[in-house]
Amino acid sequence: MHRALRPPRRRTARILLATLLGAAVALGSAPAGGAAPGADGDPGAEGGLPALQLTPVATLDQPIAMATLAGSDDLFVAERGGRVRRLVVGSPDPVDPTPLLDLSGLTTSSGEGGLLGLAFHPAGDRLYVFHTNVRGNLRVAEYQLTGGPTDPTVVPNSRRVVLSIRHQPFDNHNGGDLAFGPDGKLYITVGDGGGGGDPANNGQNRQVLLGKILRINPAPGATRPYKVPVTNPFVRQAPRRGEIWLFGVRNPWRISFDRANGDLYVADVGQNEFEEVNVLPSDATGRNAGKGLNLGWRRMEGLEPFGGATEPRRHTRPTFVYDHGDGCSITGGHVYRGTAVPGLVGQYVYGDFCTGTISSLTAVDGDLVASTPDLGVGVAPFTLYAFGQGPDGELYVLSGGGSVSRLDPAGG
Repeated sequence: MHRALRPPRRRTARILLATLLGAAVALGSAPAGGAAPGADGDPGAEGGLPALQLTPVATLDQPIAMATLAGSDDLFVAERGGRVRRLVVGSPDPVDPTPLLDLSGLTTSSGEGGLLGLAFHPAGDRLYVFHTNVRGNLRVAEYQLTGGPTDPTVVPNSRRVVLSIRHQPFDNHNGGDLAFGPDGKLYITVGDGGGGGDPANNGQNRQVLLGKILRINPAPGATRPYKVPVTNPFVRQAPRRGEIWLFGVRNPWRISFDRANGDLYVADVGQNEFEEVNVLPSDATGRNAGKGLNLGWRRMEGLEPFGGATEPRRHTRPTFVYDHGDGCSITGGHVYRGTAVPGLVGQYVYGDFCTGTISSLTAVDGDLVASTPDLGVGVAPFTLYAFGQGPDGELYVLSGGGSVSRLDPAGG
């Protein structure tokens, strides 16, 4: 069951919502719970989304995250075992045989571990990776780059550990995503540390980094290997941790910023019943999406109180949920900003790890406008690891089965 969870904010013009809703329905979406015109690939009388396909681009070993480098048309994909591979899309042999980085000796893929995320600094001179070490603890590390965007090379012996979380209690719920926001700061997703039901209540405890999305300046500080921005919501509120940008998440496996407006999309994996998408609007400057918010876990799972708890007074409810009749582990995606599928522009494309189904939704100011539960393409169950977005806004699907594929119109 898919459903929207809150009424539109009054600051959103009603006429704008109505216009976008009409456009979304015409493009093959429908309000939550409704049928989607053209969902089977038939554009219908009003012209819906065309039939889609996943076009194979490359085959890798458990591709799990993707990033782009400013000034380059190439794609950079992390393999869970520890390598970062460069893909020259359109080349007869797109996979660069020499990994950009190989830290396979520093990580292990036991449990939910391994190399989990990567991001390039907007300046293009540094690569950041999120991985578990051989003991299962969490690391964010920096590598210097040389050669520019056309021939990037990791500087030997340039590894610098930026962030260490040494008290990961279980081998799951690591989070693992990295993203530079519109403000140039590094956002880091950290799961609640694992164990059913967040036994330590890390999600609500602002004295620990687990169960949070963090925001840092990764440049070295006076007393830490990074700086805490003074504009973070809990700075100078000790014992609360100043690195925290938002809290109350269980396992925010993937986040993304809409490159058109700076809205933050958080796909949080649920416990027993619900998967959720939190669409957190930016402010008038295109920044500050999600600042200081409590997304509810472990007191809430989706819209429902969890384990007999009560809803926090200042809980930000999810934009969208689906229950475990429709899947069991959300894989977050991106808002489509490409040109190959015009009808998909502005829709957030995501999927479910357990079913392999790929879906989309449209939100305005954080409120659900329309949803399409099945875009008619997908991968094998239990293989949908991640989505990636190319420099041109096109979307890619990363499967644990080894495939990197681009989302295209069928027959394209």
